[in-house]
Amino acid sequence: MSHSALDDALHQVPFIEHMGVRVEEAKPGSVVLRLPKNGYNCATDDTLYSAAVFAVAELSALVVVGTHPRLHAWTTELLTSSIRYQARASSDVTAHAELQPEQIQAIVEEVHHGGKGEAEVSVSVLDGYGNDIAVVSVWVRASKA
Repeated sequence: MSHSALDDALHQVPFIEHMGVRVEEAKPGSVVLRLPKNGYNCATDDTLYSAAVFAVAELSALVVVGTHPRLHAWTTELLTSSIRYQARASSDVTAHAELQPEQIQAIVEEVHHGGKGEAEVSVSVLDGYGNDIAVVSVWVRASKA
């Protein structure tokens, strides 16, 4: 899926549209989503709500699995996630999700043998200056529809 097609598809979801999330980069195995700092997602101290940071991180993990050419035909769902906040975000943030080739192959094999496959997707959230804001671990499942 092209960068602009993915951005358009995500903006069909009202919550994502309202948050202002944009696709910065999209290629097989790697997705970068931008969450802007705006009046809708800021706390009283003018930093991003931690829940907004968490939401864009989870979304990036689901997108990197759900749009991969070898995985996109299957249903993708979130199983569990954890986040470790390292700093407050006073600017836009980007969520960088990556899947390694061996993870993709494992999911494919698991789906072919048992109907579903799982993987842990690592997500790094960075502020506009390249500083670490959060590290997120998201477990996702791909399964035959």
